[in-house]
Amino acid sequence: MVEEGKVDMVKLHNELYTGILAEYIRENLQFVPHLTLGKFTKDTDKFVQVLEEVQHFDLNYRCFVDKVHLINIVDEQRSIIWTQEFVLRN
Repeated sequence: MVEEGKVDMVKLHNELYTGILAEYIRENLQFVPHLTLGKFTKDTDKFVQVLEEVQHFDLNYRCFVDKVHLINIVDEQRSIIWTQEFVLRN
């Protein structure tokens, strides 16, 4: 989970989902800034195993967000149709 900069990440998320993207915000889910280590939607046993393993790591990760990529993905094939990079400025 993101701790330092969490408020700024939530603010960025909320700003992204205004205007033309407003209809895509998932208001039933609270946005929680995080780093995804994997996705295990069908193999819950594997998820539990990985979760137990990473809890032993000392994950103190720092990064600086300076750009955002908007990606259009076809859900059926999970293929990227197009992508656009946006550079963030202070």
